[in-house]
Parts: sequence; structure tokens; C-alpha cells
Amino acid sequence: MVSNTCFFLFATTALLLALNISGRIIPEATADPTNIAARLNGGGLMECWDALYELKSCTNEIVLFFLNGETKLGAGCCQAVDVITRDCWPSMLTSLGFTSEETNVLRGFCESPNPGGLKVRLTLSTMAVNVIKISRISPETNSVEPLILPLTFFDLLWIKSSPTKRVTFYRLTESSHDAFYSVILPKLERSLSLTLTHFLPLSGHLKWNPQDPKPHIVVFPQDTVSLTVAESSADFSRISDKGLRPEAELRALVPKLPVSSDSASVLSLQITLFPNQGFCIGSADHHAVMDGQTAAKFHKSWAHICKYGTIQQDFHLPTLLDRSIINVPAGLEPKILELMSYLDKDNARSLRLSPFKEVDDDVVRITLEINQENVHKLKERAKNESTYSADLHLSTFVVTFAFVWTCMVKTRGGEPDRPVRFRYAADFRNRLDPPVPETYFGNCVVSVVLDEYKAKMFLGEDGFVNGVKILSDSVKGCGSRGVESIWEQYEEGKKNFKMGTQALSVSGSNQFGMYGSDFGWGRPVNTKISMSARRDGTGGVEIGVSLKKCEMDVFISLFTNGLDN
Repeated sequence: MVSNTCFFLFATTALLLALNISGRIIPEATADPTNIAARLNGGGLMECWDALYELKSCTNEIVLFFLNGETKLGAGCCQAVDVITRDCWPSMLTSLGFTSEETNVLRGFCESPNPGGLKVRLTLSTMAVNVIKISRISPETNSVEPLILPLTFFDLLWIKSSPTKRVTFYRLTESSHDAFYSVILPKLERSLSLTLTHFLPLSGHLKWNPQDPKPHIVVFPQDTVSLTVAESSADFSRISDKGLRPEAELRALVPKLPVSSDSASVLSLQITLFPNQGFCIGSADHHAVMDGQTAAKFHKSWAHICKYGTIQQDFHLPTLLDRSIINVPAGLEPKILELMSYLDKDNARSLRLSPFKEVDDDVVRITLEINQENVHKLKERAKNESTYSADLHLSTFVVTFAFVWTCMVKTRGGEPDRPVRFRYAADFRNRLDPPVPETYFGNCVVSVVLDEYKAKMFLGEDGFVNGVKILSDSVKGCGSRGVESIWEQYEEGKKNFKMGTQALSVSGSNQFGMYGSDFGWGRPVNTKISMSARRDGTGGVEIGVSLKKCEMDVFISLFTNGLDN
């Protein structure tokens, strides 16, 4: 999974949003005027009508704006957009044929202090990406009724989290530029439509109406998923390699996920072609709608349908949408909402994401491997050096995370009494009573926070063994402690977080099998997530690490020497 730290923010919201829009002509307004008039049933009726007429007069200007990304919108056009979205109803533009993403782009551009000069070419380090088009992919379904799903406790836990981002690379050994657009891309789009039929909530939106105590997933028959198609002339082998590279290079390969105060998209996708070399699929999805296991099933289903035209027979599709099967204490959901208000009173009832630190320009990324032999060595070391060896839960996750954890703390060095925090996501599907069926769609993971420790516990020779003991106890305790106890620890950690704490979190899993997603042109050559099984299938794990360059050199030395010794 791509790092959850936020992408570099450009000078204006307009520029940030416009980077993902190009090549799609907005359809002419086709909405029934009587329907619009019926919605204009409050004050300011004439002002709203005047704004609509003004917007109609600058239709060509807007079309050019989306086509080439560099045409400025006039003041009158921007004023019309502002009046319609602020003083009338925000959804009015969608009734005129605009998508929600296009509405957000127009609003962002017009709200910018200095709108204009937008470009659709994004240059990042040594890589430039040109957006070719944006497709709207709808599920292949005849449903005419909206689908409304309430969020559960496990969903609400992630409502303010930054989108989950992934990039997966595929090499094309014998495919021309024309073949990609005439054969491969149509097949990817068609199979995506078929896949969304089995993952219907992904085409919808998160909505939080003022009268509702919590958000819902809402899917209307006309809802779609945004699929950006882009090209890059960068060296595919270098970009898809597991070696050291600037973290910024991945920014252009993942689409933005539109989020406002009362509405949020669930999924955005981007396919980037590296002509005559390969392509990658980048995704951004809202963690409040699905966890890593559900997301992995989506990607594997899409790949299988693209390659074979049908779902794998023994595959457990997440088609169960019944929220009542999530059996947790009733008082937990209100506690999450109370915590949201405690942490951010002004945006407690808003879908806007929590602010998060931008990625610094000197941050680099590398994918490191721990093979099965080294995993076995780590387990044996833990047994031999620990006085609690008989009671340890020595899973691959426990020993590899403890090893990386120790290397991270030693890399930072510094004051021995400084606080450190570690976080991982625990799957509760088989820990609830009754267990959650494999076919359930949604979240069923909880964030486990370990933050009662100081750096000195991991700086010495026994640092690895200490990490194993802590993680082992935590993993074993997930079932016996229950979700309520884990929530209380999570809540306390949120409220008492200390500035300057070294924080490390892991996402992904070596159980997801992301390297099995073959769309018909071979398995991925690389996937950018924090933790996954190795591509060669011989056991062990791959771990994606992002650090400042000066820290990365130290970390790699500790990592490699630790395995060798």
C-alpha cells in the first residue's frame, strides 16, 4: 500500500484538483428545468436563476477549461459557480450534467486567490505524466433503486483517515502504443464495469446529511467510478524497480479522491501507460468503506474478470452488505463521534479528512525483502534470546515488524527516554462472536496502538526481543481483550499523543496475495504497499519503507547487517 502520508500540496486548491482532469468534454445540460425550479423553493430565487443563465453563457469557456487545463475562467463564470454552489444548492451543478469531480474542480479554481494558468502536465522529479482522458465507469447493473448502507463501528474508525493508496506495475513485452488503446484499455474498462457489479458500494459516495447522526454509503443507479488515463515517458524499469527512489515519484501515479464536508468519493483509479514498456494501476480508496482485505478482493476480482471474463469459482466475493452481523457493544459508535468532536470541534460533523503532514522533498522510498530463511532465523533468535520463548506468538508478521521497528528506533537514535509509538491494523473477522463471514463487504479491522514505550527499550542488544514480546502479547490479546478494550487504548492514545513522538505504522499484509493479480499480461512486477508477500512466492515478505535520505542510509545498514548477523 502506498504510504498514507499526504501528497505534496500545490499553491492552490485549484491546481491540485485540476491535475487529474483533462480530455473529457462536459455534456450539455440535459436536466429538466422544472426539476431545477422545484428545488429553488427558498430565498434568493432570482439570484439562483441569474447564476444559471450566466453559467450557460460560459459553457464553451468551461469546456475549453477541461480540455486543455490552461484557459482561464472569467470572473462572471466564477461568480456563477460560487453563487450556485454556496447560495443555492451544492448538488445543482450535478443536475446540469457535471460530475461531482468536475464540480469540485470548478469550485476549487474559482475559490483560488489567483486562479489561472492551470496545467495538466505534472512534473515530479524526473517523471512527467500527461493526463489523456477521464472515463466514468458504471457498474453493469439494471438496478433502479438507491442503495443506502450505514457505517459500522469498524467503518467509523477510519472516517478521518487519509485515503489508502496503491500502485501496481505491469510490464508489456509485446504491445504497441496503438494496441494499448485499441485492445488493452477497452478490456480494462469493460472488466472494471463488470467487477463493480459485484462491488457496488465502490461506485457510490459517503454522505453525511445534517439530520443523520452518522454518515452513510449511498449508491445511486447513475453513480460511477472515475478512471483517469495518463501517459509517462519515464523509464518504466526504474520507476517500477524496488530500489531507492524519491517518494515524490509516486504522486503522479495515484489519482485524487474528492472529499468535501458532506460528500466523499469512495474510489478513484488511474491507469498510466509507459509506451512500449508497461503500465501501472494506481488507486485511492476511502478507508471508511473497505479495509485491505476487501480492497485486495476487488483488485484480484478485476484482474480475473479481465483475463478470463468471469469470477473465479472458489472465490468468496464480498457481496454480504448486512451491517447487523457486526456484533460490537452499542455504545462504541457514539464514543467515536465524541472523539471526533474532542479532536476537532469545528469539523466534528464533517467528512473532511484530518490534516496530515506533507511529504518532504528529501523523503526516499525503498522496498526491502526478508526471505523465508531470514524469517526462520528471526524466529529462532527470538526463541533463543527471550526468557518467555514458550509463550511467544512467533508469526511472520510479529518477527518482521519487530525487526523493522527496532531498526527504525535505532536509526533515529537520540534521547533514550523519548516516546515511540507503533500501530498496526488487527482483523476482527474471526475474533467477533459470531465470526464475520468471508463474504462480508466493509471494514472489520481496528487500529491497535502501542504507545507506552520509550526508545531505550529498543536501542540495546535486546531491542528486537523486546519488540517481539510486545507485539506477541498484543496480537494474542486482540481476541481475549475484545474490541472495546482496544478502542479504549486507541482513544487514550489519540487524546494523549505527545509532540515529537516517533511513530511507525504498517499497512498491508503478507496474506493479501497482491502479486496474484494477473490481468492477462502477466503478474505485477512490483506493487507499492507497506507489507506484502514476496513476488517469487517462496515465502517471506516485502516491506516498503519511506524515510529521509540521511536516515535511510543508516536504516539500510542496520537492516542488512541485522539479517546477516
